Amino acid sequence: MRPGGAVQMHEGVVVAGRVVDGRIDNNTEFSDQSHLNLAASIGAEIEHGDWRLVPRVSLSSAQSVLETPLERLSVQSPEGVGYAFDLAGAADRRQAAWLTTDFDLLDPSRLTLAQLAIRAVESRDDDMTAALDVRRLLDRGSGPLRFTGLRLGTQWGRRSRDYQRRDRRAVLRNEADGIVGLFDATVAADVFSDLVGARPGPWIVSDFARVRAAFATPDARADVVFRPGDLVATGTDLQNSYGVQER
Repeated sequence: MRPGGAVQMHEGVVVAGRVVDGRIDNNTEFSDQSHLNLAASIGAEIEHGDWRLVPRVSLSSAQSVLETPLERLSVQSPEGVGYAFDLAGAADRRQAAWLTTDFDLLDPSRLTLAQLAIRAVESRDDDMTAALDVRRLLDRGSGPLRFTGLRLGTQWGRRSRDYQRRDRRAVLRNEADGIVGLFDATVAADVFSDLVGARPGPWIVSDFARVRAAFATPDARADVVFRPGDLVATGTDLQNSYGVQER
């Protein structure tokens, strides 16, 4: 521990402390999600003589997509920032006593190391089932053994899933522009007031339109807004697709 730092332990766990050479992150996430669920079922009852037929077909489809992929902008303070915290008794009180820092959370010029991580996700699940139920009343038999009806049925189903994810990192189009211009607002002054008693106050947040204009992905599209199908999958991208047919 650096000179000036301190920690308070309780049953082997750090519950409070003062850090003199730390680093503070400012993180913002952007995302727009779209979900479309469709379901339809049609059936009938058909009587032909002594026979009764009940066919049914059911279809369902669920599609989810991040219209704006999950964009995580992370910027950091330089090393050497001091902060202090006291979490003793926070679980019982449902509130931490304090979390403070002398770092100016409203000054974007003091932030550096901007990183933009992007995750585009799209999935589709389809299900189709067809069933036929055939019945006929009977009155046949001999002695104590009698047949009162005949019932037959068949069912066919197919399920499929297509899950695609692309993870990319974007870089500043022009590093000389810096990141100060990305920030144009602050969080509410009472943010986390129910969770932390003494707080350092609000901090600046970035604007997505400015972030989108300032960053670019290394692929040909460059735009940080994309869907999985816009990019060729690599070995690090998560894909999960299958089809199952049952009879």
